[in-house]
Amino acid sequence: MLEFEASLATQAWCAQHHNYCTEKCLEEYMQCVKEMESQPLMFPDMKAAQDWLERNKKEVLVGSIVLVAGAAFVIGTAGAGVLVLVPLVAL
Repeated sequence: MLEFEASLATQAWCAQHHNYCTEKCLEEYMQCVKEMESQPLMFPDMKAAQDWLERNKKEVLVGSIVLVAGAAFVIGTAGAGVLVLVPLVAL
């Protein structure tokens, strides 16, 4: 009988935990993601920016502004899906 009661308590806890995760926790996480997306991409040097673009090329938006060592660049394409960083002053 004690094992059955423990099982019910575990199930109740799991349901509460699931509700917390899918409501409160998820809401806070999505707010955090939204805030991060509103921040400009900043990198200490061109190598770090290029590495990040290579790893995240499916998620970036052409036309986004990127700051590299304090200089502003715009993400562009050079055909065939190749992403390039174009200095903002060139536009």
